[in-house]
Amino acid sequence: MKRTVHFALTTAFLLVCAGLIAFLHQFTVVEGNFTYPEWETSSIVSADGKESAIDPMAGEPELRLPSFWTERFSIPPHPRFRNRL
Repeated sequence: MKRTVHFALTTAFLLVCAGLIAFLHQFTVVEGNFTYPEWETSSIVSADGKESAIDPMAGEPELRLPSFWTERFSIPPHPRFRNRL
């Protein structure tokens, strides 16, 4: 009896694991080409509203409060989602 219960629980556990992997797999599959955002500008906005363009590849600039760093980008249209953007 103990052996049958152990076998049934082990089988149930393996089936739950397989079902969970099958369910989560659908969230990792990319159909077609993945489109990345196109970075347009990066700038630092000071407290008075002036924007100073920066090069993000040159390193992170020093910020003096209450300044903040802003970036603008666009998402290229994807043929599948053409009507939704």
